[in-house]
Amino acid sequence: MVRHLELAARGWTPANWLDQYYPEDLPEEWRLSYYANEHRFVLVPQAIWAAANDLDQWLDDLTEPFGFHLQIETAEADMARFVHVSSGLGRHYRGAVLTLPERDVPDALLDAAGAAGPVCSTRGIPGTKQCWVPGAGQADAGLGLISIKDHPEPPALRAIIEEFAEASGPEQGLMYVDSPRQVFETLKTLAELMGL
Repeated sequence: MVRHLELAARGWTPANWLDQYYPEDLPEEWRLSYYANEHRFVLVPQAIWAAANDLDQWLDDLTEPFGFHLQIETAEADMARFVHVSSGLGRHYRGAVLTLPERDVPDALLDAAGAAGPVCSTRGIPGTKQCWVPGAGQADAGLGLISIKDHPEPPALRAIIEEFAEASGPEQGLMYVDSPRQVFETLKTLAELMGL
């Protein structure tokens, strides 16, 4: 069972966070820095890293340690762009998270992602570690991903945390959360109350 659970967001500017998390007058280019003051990791969706033009802006004002995982969501991902972004992040790059709908992944994609750093997948893709998703059972990556669009009651959220903690091994677990900010905060509070 996980001894420490870290929660982080999928992206630092999800639409369902903008009104609830960031100060109204905060410039858009400061949002990552603001987010990084409270969190140590972020999962960058494919659409965001594929369009990133100025990685130096991302890296300005980040505190140590802060890590980026890059999400690969389609087999048609521009892997040359992926390599450019992952190498440009330098010591802040933590690995790739494959959330592809299929298990048959082009070798070139796996080779490029694997050469850049650790790779985990939510579909049990051969040659990757298993990322946890609800109902997936064991996860050897110590990393999980949940997507919650509604506002479940705290007992349901606690069950998610318990399932991840059981599936992820004895040390630290990192759970990326794609949800409204209020749900994220409830998960965070529950994890603290559970001693994680």
